[in-house]
Amino acid sequence: MPKLLQIAFQFGDLSSKAGYVNHFAKRYIKSARASCCVVDHYYWHFGRVDIAGAKKLILKVDDPANPVATEPRCDPHGIAYFPLSYDYERAEQLEGRDLKIQILDSVHKAVCGYCKFAGCDIAPAERAYEKVIEDDLRFGFYLEKGKAWKDPKSKLKAKLFIKFDWNELSIVAEMLSGRALIGSAFMHSTCPVVFDYRLFIHNPKWKAGAKFSVTTAKFPKFEKVVVSVSEKDCSNSQSADTVAWGVQNPQSFNA
Repeated sequence: MPKLLQIAFQFGDLSSKAGYVNHFAKRYIKSARASCCVVDHYYWHFGRVDIAGAKKLILKVDDPANPVATEPRCDPHGIAYFPLSYDYERAEQLEGRDLKIQILDSVHKAVCGYCKFAGCDIAPAERAYEKVIEDDLRFGFYLEKGKAWKDPKSKLKAKLFIKFDWNELSIVAEMLSGRALIGSAFMHSTCPVVFDYRLFIHNPKWKAGAKFSVTTAKFPKFEKVVVSVSEKDCSNSQSADTVAWGVQNPQSFNA
C-alpha cells in the first residue's frame, strides 16, 4: 500500500486560476505561515506510514464564506481530506510557542480523526505529537545529516542548519577549522512557506577570500538571492543550533 508522503494545513479552497487570491488565508496569514513549520515538524516524526493508501492528507479549515463543509474522504489518487477545527480568530492574537501549540493540538486532533475514519491505528500520530512536544516545538536540523563542505584551500569546513519557526525560515552556517568549532552565523532569513527544503538551498560552495556561499530564495515570491559568510562572521564559538534558537530573530517577517 502507498505510504503517506505529506500532511497539509489548508485555509479554504485553492485554485490554479490566473489571478486567484485565497482571501481567507490572506486574512489569517499569521496562522497560515506558522502552520508550515508545525505541520512539517509533526510529519517529520510521523513518517511514511500507511493510512489506508492515502498519499497526502489535507487538513482543511473551512471558509465561513463557503457553505460547503469538508467531508472526510480519500479520492482515487490517494488525496485524503479531513475537516480541521481551528479557532483562527483567537490564533491571530497569539505568537511564538502559544500559536504553535494551538496549531499542533488542532492538527493532531484532525490526524487522529482521519486515522479513525480510515480504520487505522493512531499510535504513529500519538508518537509524533509527543516527539514535537519533547522538541519544545522547535524544528531545526543540519542539512544532509550534518554534511561538512570543505574549503579546498584551507582547513575550513562549513555545515548548514535550517531553522523553521512560526515567523521565519532561516539558514545558519556553522564553521570549523578541522574538527575545532569556530562558531556560527545567520546567513539568510525569510518568511515561512510550505516548501521542500531541498529547493531552498542550492550550490553550497567556498568562494575566494575563504567565504562560504549558498544560493537561496526570498519568500513568498521566490526571489533568488546569493548569501555568504566568512570565518570572521562565525567567530562566536557557538554551534549552529545554539545560535538559531538562542538569538532573537534577525528580522521580522510578519508583514
